[in-house]
Amino acid sequence: MRTFIKSLLLFGSIFAAAYLARILLAPDVAPIGEGEDPNWQIQIAFLLKSVQNVGLFGIVVVVLIALPGQVKEFLRSTNPH
Repeated sequence: MRTFIKSLLLFGSIFAAAYLARILLAPDVAPIGEGEDPNWQIQIAFLLKSVQNVGLFGIVVVVLIALPGQVKEFLRSTNPH
């Protein structure tokens, strides 16, 4: 179980760091492409939004992997047999 907690914390910290960096470096910038040569703020916002998505996807994968084990453990503890 500790491995899942560590993985969850890792992906959570990746998400949080990217989110804070995007808020601080490119506030009020939507990560969309516009024109042929977007400015650096749009490029940074796009990159950091991609890193945020990696963090969120990692959190979802860790939770989906850990959930069946937690359900089995809960069912074992509630079953008197």
